Amino acid sequence: PRLGAPRLSPAGRPLPYRKAGVMTTYENQRFFPGLGWGQKMLPTDRWRWSDAQGRAERRREQIAAPRNGGAFIGEWHVFVCSDTDVE
Repeated sequence: PRLGAPRLSPAGRPLPYRKAGVMTTYENQRFFPGLGWGQKMLPTDRWRWSDAQGRAERRREQIAAPRNGGAFIGEWHVFVCSDTDVE
């Protein structure tokens, strides 16, 4: 199909448009002087896996596709930027 052309059903009818989105989850760690980075968190810290604000816990196994007919279209990927550690 050409770029921008509607997807068609086997009967030749246009299929509904589906919008792709991105769900972001952050891994949080704590730095302990003399020990380095660790996965153990203090009660006042963000969740180990959270949203961008650190207020909502997000674990991979708890995240579901949207209920309005949505589905995951691929595997999870780790986004690495300049302040990401080697681990």
